[in-house]
Amino acid sequence: MSKKTRKQINNSFKIIIILLTASLLGSFFYIYKMSDRSKNMIISLRQQKMEVLKNLEKSESVLNKTLTSNKSLSQKLQSEKSRIRKLINDLKNKEVTEKTIIVYQKSANEVDSRIQLLNDEINDYRRKIDSTKTALSVEKTKTDTLTKANKKLTTKLNTAAKLYYYDLQTASLKIKSSGKNIETDKAKRVDLFKISFMIAENELAKPAKKDIYIQIIDNKNNVLGVKKTEKFGKDILTYSAFATVKYQSKTLKVEQDIPVADLEEGTYFVNVFDKSKLVLKTSFILE
Repeated sequence: MSKKTRKQINNSFKIIIILLTASLLGSFFYIYKMSDRSKNMIISLRQQKMEVLKNLEKSESVLNKTLTSNKSLSQKLQSEKSRIRKLINDLKNKEVTEKTIIVYQKSANEVDSRIQLLNDEINDYRRKIDSTKTALSVEKTKTDTLTKANKKLTTKLNTAAKLYYYDLQTASLKIKSSGKNIETDKAKRVDLFKISFMIAENELAKPAKKDIYIQIIDNKNNVLGVKKTEKFGKDILTYSAFATVKYQSKTLKVEQDIPVADLEEGTYFVNVFDKSKLVLKTSFILE
């Protein structure tokens, strides 16, 4: 083999070695770049995954804080919460790819849209509630006003329907053997007290039976007459005479005779009660 031929062969080997070396270096550079790109992609996908999870958990928190008494809206909220929770669990337990992260991002966006629609419904529902509350408040104010007016009217009617007792008269009488009664102011001669009074006409007062108690007390605080007692709750009334009268909303005169004996000089007090209520009183003196 000539020198020239060997030189040509050596040059060819050198060229081959250079080409192989360049090819090897290129492969190493490509592998490095691909590896670096894969690392960046993994980091990016992880970041996107965390961002999607964060958005989903934020949406879940919004739903948890949303309160509504509307049954239909509450069911929709619960359904949406279940969807979000499923997405969160799926996303946490899966390794994501570029393709799947796009799907989850789309689902998260759809969740946000549905939540916005639900919020719009809730706000509309709350506006209706506020409007209803305002209307009810106005009606309550009207009702309260009418109730107060009715109470005042009832009070006025009750006051107007009260009976008016007047003209209490007392007469001290001596009963003669002939049966004729003559007035006397001498204590020793008195056999009978005649008590009379009037109940005024009142068209607003309902017809009713009235229990009238008459009490005559001497100057020693003794009750004269039948000296019976009647209990009204905790109060006890000792009375001299009792009468039941029928009041028919017209003026009525009530008269009652009370037999007495062995009276002494002094002041005598007369009290008239409608049941336990004192309605009239007077006094007189016997010599």
